[in-house]
Amino acid sequence: TVATAIDEYIKANTPTPDEKTVKAVAEATPEKSEKSAQKSSKKYLSAAKKYTLEALSHHLGEYSIEKLTRNLIADFLDQLSNTEIPPPANRTKIHPLFDGGKARTYSEGTCRKYYFALKTALEWHAAKYDYQLGNRFNQEHVPSAWLNPRVRRLEEGDEEKLLEACSGMYKSPEGWRLFIRWASWSAMRSGEIVGMRWDEVDFENFFVKIPKEREKTRNGRQVPLFGVLMELINQLKEMKNSDDPRVFWMLPASVSNVGVGFRRIVKRAGLTDLHVHDLRHEATARLFERTKLQTMEIALITGHTELKTLSRYANLRPKLLAGKIDEGIDELMNRRIKAAEEEEEKV
Repeated sequence: TVATAIDEYIKANTPTPDEKTVKAVAEATPEKSEKSAQKSSKKYLSAAKKYTLEALSHHLGEYSIEKLTRNLIADFLDQLSNTEIPPPANRTKIHPLFDGGKARTYSEGTCRKYYFALKTALEWHAAKYDYQLGNRFNQEHVPSAWLNPRVRRLEEGDEEKLLEACSGMYKSPEGWRLFIRWASWSAMRSGEIVGMRWDEVDFENFFVKIPKEREKTRNGRQVPLFGVLMELINQLKEMKNSDDPRVFWMLPASVSNVGVGFRRIVKRAGLTDLHVHDLRHEATARLFERTKLQTMEIALITGHTELKTLSRYANLRPKLLAGKIDEGIDELMNRRIKAAEEEEEKV
């Protein structure tokens, strides 16, 4: 059955207690031995991925793999997208930092995660037991990842309000200010920022290395330390904690806790509809607006693997883009005038 296949996949990709210990020790050791590095390099399921697989097993587990047709998968995804998400069973009140009272259905992006989680598990099972899945996962019914992409930007005065609101944070107001500024210029994800270590900062060559283990696409990348970021990293260096290898040691290591802290700052600043991930969006847009970098060069910095995802950033500030065009036209005209004058002098 589907439940059996998913259960085997989860067990095969969940570390044993011994493997967890080896991995923790290897990651905590600055210089890994070759053997320990190999043991710690295996990719295990995240808690979120495991939860998704368990949910799939609950909904589709009773079907045999033979009866799990392409149409049945498509119907399940369609039904999921129209299903209202139930409130948490243990909720006693609606927290002021969360819009918990609003009715929600599963987004296209969530349905897409369910689809690929099921596909990965069954393809693993099919390879293990040597059978074919046919056209079940031909991606004809794959939900879109970016059906309604967010376009929230920092408007005039927003950044100043956020930085001022950090004064009300109980732990390290200055650390939160540096985090907000870093996120809105580096285009790094919040998890990449709070996980950043000093041994990943290359002061000599002016870049931060994000290892593939902590990068969403598992490719790893380098983020250049240009003016603003160099200024920020020097401030952070003055706050360095010798007992913690993280650059942002003063902030929670958990991405969810960082999100909660940022919500408090947003509420205190009197702003609405602003998420911590919007700072990455802001930074990416600034790279388009304020630099002459090509789209491919920006993609190498931000870690976007699909250029169509980046294409929407180019239209966020049409006036500034028009100004770029005007500058280019003026430069071209000046060159032509100069060339014509040089020709006249020759005559």
